[in-house]
Amino acid sequence: MRDDNLAASAGRLAVLEGRVRWYQCLTLALALGLVLGVSLAARTMPAVSDVLQARRLEVVDEAGKVGVAAYATAGGGRLEVLNNAGQQVFSAGTIQGGKEIVGLWEQTLRTVDRQGRELDQQRRMLDDFGRQLQTLAPARQTAGDHAPQSSDMTQLRFDIEQQRRALEAVDRQLQSLAYQLRSLERR
Repeated sequence: MRDDNLAASAGRLAVLEGRVRWYQCLTLALALGLVLGVSLAARTMPAVSDVLQARRLEVVDEAGKVGVAAYATAGGGRLEVLNNAGQQVFSAGTIQGGKEIVGLWEQTLRTVDRQGRELDQQRRMLDDFGRQLQTLAPARQTAGDHAPQSSDMTQLRFDIEQQRRALEAVDRQLQSLAYQLRSLERR
């Protein structure tokens, strides 16, 4: 009977030792989890990345329409602002092969074309005015008082020529801008 009690006690002791090992493992796992949790909670702020890289950055509204886009081209960086219809209303970026480091475009090609038409109309008006002055000058010279009128006519011709030169310079700038805008739109 003693052997039976001894065998029963040895069996219970083996079961208890198994449970103790299981509780020890559980306690160790909980302790490791607690240490890990405390160490993660002790960090005040997540690490901040020094560089954020993307090929294109777009800011969209609630409907998913792009309002602002920033991206890189072969010539450099570019920033565009679009209206609610998706049309570009402002653009800034580098000009490849240009004299300026950066280009700003606040006008659409339609506005540039409209300005070109207005310049053409002003040039035609100046040409018409010059022709009228040329036909007017001989008529007045036959009347007799040509000395004061001659200096006035010379001054008018000089003024017209200055305006014509100024218009041609503005026209060249406008054509250059239109060319740059068209080349940028192709990209």
